Amino acid sequence: MTEKTTLPTRLALLRNVAPLVGAAGIGLGLLLAFLFAEGMNTFFQATHYSFWILLGLSTGSIALLMIPHMTGGAWSFVSQRVFEAFSRTLIVPAIMFLPLWAGTALDWHTIFSAWTHPEGHVVPQKAAYLNMSFWTGRALLYFVIWFGIAFLFNGWSRELASKGDALITLKFRKAAPVALIAYCLTMTFAAVDWGQSIEAEWFSTIYAPLTWISQGLTVFAVTILLLDQLSDEKPLSRFLAVEHFHTIGNLICGFIVIWTYMSFSQFLIIWAGNLPEEIHYYLDRSHSQFYVTVIGILMLGHFFLPFMLLLQRKVTYNVGTLRAVCWWVLGMRLVDIFFWFNPAYHPGYTSAPWADIFVYACVFAGFAGIYFWWFLGQLSQASLLPMNDPRMHKALDPGHGHGHGEEAIEHA
Repeated sequence: MTEKTTLPTRLALLRNVAPLVGAAGIGLGLLLAFLFAEGMNTFFQATHYSFWILLGLSTGSIALLMIPHMTGGAWSFVSQRVFEAFSRTLIVPAIMFLPLWAGTALDWHTIFSAWTHPEGHVVPQKAAYLNMSFWTGRALLYFVIWFGIAFLFNGWSRELASKGDALITLKFRKAAPVALIAYCLTMTFAAVDWGQSIEAEWFSTIYAPLTWISQGLTVFAVTILLLDQLSDEKPLSRFLAVEHFHTIGNLICGFIVIWTYMSFSQFLIIWAGNLPEEIHYYLDRSHSQFYVTVIGILMLGHFFLPFMLLLQRKVTYNVGTLRAVCWWVLGMRLVDIFFWFNPAYHPGYTSAPWADIFVYACVFAGFAGIYFWWFLGQLSQASLLPMNDPRMHKALDPGHGHGHGEEAIEHA
């Protein structure tokens, strides 16, 4: 990474206004929480919701960054700098976790009360795992591993760009499988500690893999939207082809199918087993007509609609249409995480949680503004092209159907 990047006009404008959006969103969310909801408890719930989504962008990007380093796939050449910038934005969810941790330790909220009062949630035999000290230690370990992976791979990427040493690619190839396994293990435990534990008496072996897929799906959708903005100006405007969007669009379609398979499998296995310690997860999400409607929205909007659209080549080869599909998918991701978390905060609640929705929306917009302000700053710190990367010719070679000549490769 030998040179900085000037952000396109719209992204530069977004970065300028993002801190204002952040402050306004968090402030308005805090105000609405005290006026119409449960005060600080609702605000912390909205913070937890925002933390989970933004953490997924950073850690999901770390995982997706490993896959092309293992396989040498040319599809990731144009998106590598985006993945790397997201991995360097992990500091924001790490900071967001601090008030959640402090609020748990000081009983400011009840989100993670299983870790401070395990006797009220689970059998005593689990107290050795469900306690504040061990929970804190594991959280620290997760972040140390994620930061370590991001630091290592970003450092090698800078070294490759500046020195052009082909042996660095061998470091990528050898370390990527280990890093991907480390992601899967740490995110499995993190999903239990920070997601599943808010319903401490419920368990599911599909919850963690579903978390992995959800994070990857979100990252791919955001990546297409960013590449669409970056393609308007140099250097990506010289060689970014519709084929690149088509490939990532196909990956989104595949991840949607996997998300649907896992979500339905979790429901089918739990409902068929009909065990009291499992079925309350879906009972709490079917007492209210509101959540029954949300289930229908997710079935149609998170699977059928985007799946049927992305099956058509004319959609994945049309950047404008693909952009609309990605915005839709991101909207469904926000609905899906709300469906994961909000009923767990209010078990047995039958009324529509409109106050919570407004608080969540404001707080998420606030933290997302801060997150993307930092992300765009990281993105501008390096060239958008992985210089001296052996995938460059494969990604731009006209023999691979991208329609680029040697002139484009030289410009790159």
